[in-house]
Amino acid sequence: MKGIKGMSKRFGLLAKGTKALLLLVVLQAQVCRGWSTSGTAGCMAMKMNVDQYREHIENQKDISVPDEKNRNGFYATVKHNEPEKVKIILERFVEDKKSGFLHKNADFINAPDPKSGNTPLTEAIQQGNKKICDIFIEFKSAVNLNKEDKDGTRPILTACQKRGAPNKYIASRLIEQPETNLTCTDPKSGNNILHFAVANKWTEIARKLIYKLDPKELFNKNNNGETFLHTLACVNDLELFTKLLPQLIKLSGVDEVIKQFFSTTKDGKTVWSSIYLSAFIHKKGTQPIWSDKNTKIFRYVIKTVKNGLKLEDWNHILKDIKNHEGTTWVGWFKGDIGKQYADTLIQIVTEERK
Repeated sequence: MKGIKGMSKRFGLLAKGTKALLLLVVLQAQVCRGWSTSGTAGCMAMKMNVDQYREHIENQKDISVPDEKNRNGFYATVKHNEPEKVKIILERFVEDKKSGFLHKNADFINAPDPKSGNTPLTEAIQQGNKKICDIFIEFKSAVNLNKEDKDGTRPILTACQKRGAPNKYIASRLIEQPETNLTCTDPKSGNNILHFAVANKWTEIARKLIYKLDPKELFNKNNNGETFLHTLACVNDLELFTKLLPQLIKLSGVDEVIKQFFSTTKDGKTVWSSIYLSAFIHKKGTQPIWSDKNTKIFRYVIKTVKNGLKLEDWNHILKDIKNHEGTTWVGWFKGDIGKQYADTLIQIVTEERK
């Protein structure tokens, strides 16, 4: 953007043509520099109407050049929730690329902001901004749907980490895109997107992911040694089990699923024990009291896979229950279960084993 200096010499040309709006743009930029903590880019994104902003972008030689705070206009329009202005820049960017124009900052559309560390797409996701995310997907030839933020987190993970309808919508839209790389894990927890989808009880998204994820990575463990099945057990939701378990058996086979149910976490919990200890796992320091919900899930899983269970599997399940049976309150507070609860679980095993 050109400064005020020399404006008097050019004013006559502007007045004669159709560029009178440029004066307003320049003056507004000068005002922005004087007071805005967001920098010129942020101030102009907020203060200009759509027509003014379009004229401003048309008059820029290189739209990738950042302002005095090193923030580019594209990120600013996303941060300040200006979808029409986001689209204006993307349209100009596409035109520039077609014409062969080389931007000074070639990856400014995808680059993390120097202050927040978010990419423009990550920023939109964190805001739950469905409209801007849809625009990004519309312009996915220009927007990198897999660009990591400063913490190494990809957009799809950011979408799945937070519950709520906006993030569920955004996650679903990203998963639909063939360009989205679904093979990624959270740098902090080690959770993959299936862990998050199950924890959020996003049934349909979880069903899609079971088919879309690489079978070799389907049962990857997080930093606590938990597969998504451990997460599913801890969610304590029978309906979610009924939607996912048959699909999983169809895809991976009952033998593989049974094998994964005996997979242990770092503290030695199988998926079986995670089902009946789920209340304790979610609220540590309380006794995992006998629960109809837990026992119904336990019976459903046993009934669903029992034709594939071998003698040693049945014995392992019973041994697991006995190992978690505590005889004192001290044991209960450590995560063990009372005798009545254990007897109920053993009865289920005995009945289904016949």
